[in-house]
Amino acid sequence: MNISDFPAEHIAKMQGGVPIEDFESDGCTRVRDRVLDDQGREVCVYLACLFHDWHYHLGTTGEDAAPVGTEEARQRADDVFHANMLALGASLEFAFIYHRGVRVFGAFGRSKGFQYQPKRGVLVRLWYSIKAVFLG
Repeated sequence: MNISDFPAEHIAKMQGGVPIEDFESDGCTRVRDRVLDDQGREVCVYLACLFHDWHYHLGTTGEDAAPVGTEEARQRADDVFHANMLALGASLEFAFIYHRGVRVFGAFGRSKGFQYQPKRGVLVRLWYSIKAVFLG
């Protein structure tokens, strides 16, 4: 899916730079694209995942002063992801769980921003996360 698959009113709720038209994402890699809101109803958070993938691809949210590809820029991208999850209606619990997931597993591919690489297995992603934390 890409940005044109979503209503303008949903896109307007998002923080951070808007993905270009031909950028495609698999959404919330290996987790559900639908989560519960505070009333127990399902809400789609695919758009927040698409924005997050775009920010990782760039190595920045496009709206902060942090140098591209730095840990500070990555933290900002993950925080924007959390805010976007909430903007789409996710409960605080689900937004927190997804945020923690990207903090642990989203640190790979630093040679090109935070290059999005969905084909890697969990153990490889874990290795890159550990490597990024301890070896820079």
